[in-house]
Amino acid sequence: MENITLILLSMLMAVNLIFLFALKKAFKELLVEYKEYFARSEQEMESLMKEAEDYALTLRYRLEAENFDREKMN
Repeated sequence: MENITLILLSMLMAVNLIFLFALKKAFKELLVEYKEYFARSEQEMESLMKEAEDYALTLRYRLEAENFDREKMN
């Protein structure tokens, strides 16, 4: 009876180890996916910030040109 119990416990421990290794692998893959996602998000944010800066400069130059035209007219 003790041998059967030891065998069952050993099998249970083996199954638990397999499960833990599978879980560890899944978490590693998930971590890689999140790192890639956040890297893409950061690149997109930098791209949006660059577009916003470019647009702000465009608006500034337009405003300066309009002010220059008004001063020239007066």
